[in-house]
Amino acid sequence: SINHFSKVLQSASFSSLTVGGGTQSLLEEEQIACLGEALARNIRPHQEGERTFEANPSSITLGKLAVLKKWGFNRISYGVQSLEGKVLKLNGRGYQSLESVERAIQWAQESGFEHVNVDLLAGLHGDDRESMRRSLEGVVRLRPSSICLDFLYVTSDYHALFPTALQRYRQRRRSHLNMMVRLAESLGYESHKVFNYEDRA
Repeated sequence: SINHFSKVLQSASFSSLTVGGGTQSLLEEEQIACLGEALARNIRPHQEGERTFEANPSSITLGKLAVLKKWGFNRISYGVQSLEGKVLKLNGRGYQSLESVERAIQWAQESGFEHVNVDLLAGLHGDDRESMRRSLEGVVRLRPSSICLDFLYVTSDYHALFPTALQRYRQRRRSHLNMMVRLAESLGYESHKVFNYEDRA
């Protein structure tokens, strides 16, 4: 796709670049290098702009991080979502562990990435205020550069089938997210943009 749109991409100016989704960290080092080479050939973001690679902490390696650094990426964003084992299993992420998250953050920092972000989600199946609080406090102890707090979005199909239940869910979700925002600020992170908090240190 990058090569197909090369003429359009090469004629445009970009302030930043994000390779999103998280699953691309399943690629092998050689495949990431091919992606990096294609991006470098066709897209030229501002020299001081962020070049982000979103990754799953369970599938990143030191070798992959080295390849990403070689091709100019300066920001890693890990889709952690939760640190609660029960919640992770209920949402199909039982393979993730605290150890894998801790290792992924440490590897990125040791590899020289200027910015290491962690995403957390409010409103996952099985989550409550206490489990979300524990997840946030656990991530804060790992000291990523920033933590992006967001909530789970429900499709319009669910709204049509269960309008009352969805309204209650949205109210509870918003309450939980507000609690996480206040807690993040009390733990030393300051607001950078909507629901994105950066380490004050």
